[in-house]
Amino acid sequence: VSRKRHGNHESRGSGTERSSPVLQKQYRTTHVWNIAGSGSGEYGCAKFPFLLIKIVTVSTSTHARPSAAAQALDCAAPSPSSAPMVVLSLGVAFFVSGLAALIYQVCWNRYLYAAIGVDLDSTTVIVAAFMLGLGLGNGVGAWVATRRPSLRAFVVIELLLLVFGASSALWMPVLSDALSALPRSAAASVAFAVLLVPTLLMGATLPVMTEAAQQHRALRHIAFSTLYLWNTVGAGAGALLCTFVLLGALGLKQSIWFAAAANALAAFACVLSLALLTRAAKLASKRSEQKGPQ
Repeated sequence: VSRKRHGNHESRGSGTERSSPVLQKQYRTTHVWNIAGSGSGEYGCAKFPFLLIKIVTVSTSTHARPSAAAQALDCAAPSPSSAPMVVLSLGVAFFVSGLAALIYQVCWNRYLYAAIGVDLDSTTVIVAAFMLGLGLGNGVGAWVATRRPSLRAFVVIELLLLVFGASSALWMPVLSDALSALPRSAAASVAFAVLLVPTLLMGATLPVMTEAAQQHRALRHIAFSTLYLWNTVGAGAGALLCTFVLLGALGLKQSIWFAAAANALAAFACVLSLALLTRAAKLASKRSEQKGPQ
């Protein structure tokens, strides 16, 4: 665009270096939204296989018998006054979960790029690790969600991400220095393997939370698309926040700890909703016992 508008002016560098302030502003604005879109798109598309699985499952099992976990928790319907709080807490949990995931990605990318370089090959390795980990995590999460109470499983996943993420601020710089001494192919392989662990946990959050909405009667009105939206918007916000605010204000290590705090908030919000649902179940049980003798 810069070359076209400035006639015969040619430059091998960035066209914005000599362009007008208006073009510079347009470039920065476009770059901001490109970062947000690519981050949330990568995060969302990696979870798309689970969307297809969910559609097929719902369409083929309309008359299927509810799972044992769903039957056990079906009575946990909160009172009308607490129901909005349950939905809000789950929305917060899913939003900040996506937010933390993309902050981790941006920060870990910076560390690993320092070790294996910044070019097409290194970018492909790191993005492929994230995509594969998220995709595998969807499958693992779907398997776990049908066998364990899903809200508790979500809390466990967020706490595991908190531990891995917070500790990575300490050992990731050491790993980056160690990888710099290895041949590039070996360094890329190690980086790929390291990223698979947390991304698998990140990918498991969507099916776990979606199954939780099926296990609790009070949450069944929440559409799958709503959960998907909260999570993906949080991911896009995390990419923007980390790239244009956190890294400049806090640095890499503190930005990672910020993401770990977001994992803690997600776990707390889920525990709060679980407590409200458990309290509602106890109240419902008492009411049924009181009606029994009559």
